[in-house]
Amino acid sequence: MLPNKYRDREDHPLVTQASAGKSALETHGVKLDGFPTIDPDDIAEEIWALITRRDRAEAILSPLPAA
Repeated sequence: MLPNKYRDREDHPLVTQASAGKSALETHGVKLDGFPTIDPDDIAEEIWALITRRDRAEAILSPLPAA
């Protein structure tokens, strides 16, 4: 189960923390202030749970609050 910080959030779009996409956008001058982010470790943990437990077909990953 995702940590409470991710539950019940519907803000979109979101940015993966420390991702190549985030770095590329920032390199080209795109301001990402105010966009919600999600921790890649939480994404990996949720995908691992889906694969190993096989108790549900999908998961909803919601972002952290905007910085």
